[in-house]
Amino acid sequence: MQWLKDIINSVAKAIGLDFWTTAWLGLAAIVIVVLLIVLIIVFAVRKKGKKKNAAKAAEESAPVKEPEQAEEPAQVEEKEPEQAEEPVKAEQENKVEEEPAKAPETATEEKKETEDKMKSEKKETPKIIVKTTKDNTKKQAAKPAPKAAEKPVAKPTAKAEKPAEKPVAKAEKPAAKAPAAAKTAKPKALGKWIVEQKSDDEFISLLSASNGEVMLTSETYVSEDGARNGIETIIKAVESGEFVTHKTKNGTFYFKLKSSGNRLLCAGEIYKERTSCENAVESVKRIAADSPVAEEISEGEKYYEYTPVTLTDKAINDAPTGKWKIETNEDGKFYATLYASNGQVMLSTEEVSSKSTALSGIENVKKNALAGNFVIDKDKFGKYYYKLRNAQKSIICIGESYKTADSCISALESVRKLAAKSPLAE
Repeated sequence: MQWLKDIINSVAKAIGLDFWTTAWLGLAAIVIVVLLIVLIIVFAVRKKGKKKNAAKAAEESAPVKEPEQAEEPAQVEEKEPEQAEEPVKAEQENKVEEEPAKAPETATEEKKETEDKMKSEKKETPKIIVKTTKDNTKKQAAKPAPKAAEKPVAKPTAKAEKPAEKPVAKAEKPAAKAPAAAKTAKPKALGKWIVEQKSDDEFISLLSASNGEVMLTSETYVSEDGARNGIETIIKAVESGEFVTHKTKNGTFYFKLKSSGNRLLCAGEIYKERTSCENAVESVKRIAADSPVAEEISEGEKYYEYTPVTLTDKAINDAPTGKWKIETNEDGKFYATLYASNGQVMLSTEEVSSKSTALSGIENVKKNALAGNFVIDKDKFGKYYYKLRNAQKSIICIGESYKTADSCISALESVRKLAAKSPLAE
């Protein structure tokens, strides 16, 4: 901050003021500049908002003119009767013109006073008849013929075209209402089943929610087909199996799904609150059966590379001693817990219906822990946890989570020694 003090001292000497007065004046100038910038930004935002509101108002008022176009066919139909009267008038005029032509013929037949007059009238009347007939034929050829030939042809075509336009207009209105009906019926939110490859010969199945959150992870299968068949097993267990909520030593929660034969099928993700974990169970029950299965295999995050340390008798004997303890849960089921010498929980076996089965679980843990049958995985928070499995790669138990892979490896190596050395507490 020395450079700032030097600048202020220089300015103070230049304007003839002391150090603190110059500093306060500089601060006030900075505040005024910041306020001016803020006012300019606010004014620009308000101006942009007014333009958007004006554009929306213009869009809402634009589509009002559509009903006027639908009334045009009715106006065309009203004019048709006036055109249809023209042939009738033309026929009446022809009749009126034809009737005077017949009058001279009747007059020549009645008035026969003298032969001279009759001869003169007979000679004259044919001329009159010829003229009238020529006039009539000319009028008939000029007036009625074109009207009768042109208009009847034009009318059927006009009438044939108009009915074709009306059904099209009616068909467009229901199509416009279709989106409104689609909005009322909201689609059911479903998840998705994914088959993920963890290693060359290990596959698991995942159920993810519609937002992409992983809801549960299955046990390991040796083939893709095994993982896909396992999805059907999990779906059946969701309906008839048992969900168990487990609390870790860090105070977080996750659920396990077991079959009716108490086999561990899958486990859920880690949740900070018990209610969040229970809500996740309800979501799994709601979406598991209807969620589609992805056809392709997903390349998920591989297991962390872990090579078990060879344990000697000396290493086991030199390790601190913990204890095994058989405990019961709220439902009266039995499970075995391995405690460190300081009372920290290292692992717990799955709940079983009898104490003798829980004791057998301890021997199963000792055998596979000494063999180093562990895999290290990561949860959705990026923490590492281990899974102890048997020779068939079925999960025996799941360990606690740790921030680093080294901490997780150190914990499981301690579990290997404690599991083999620690006695069973009465």
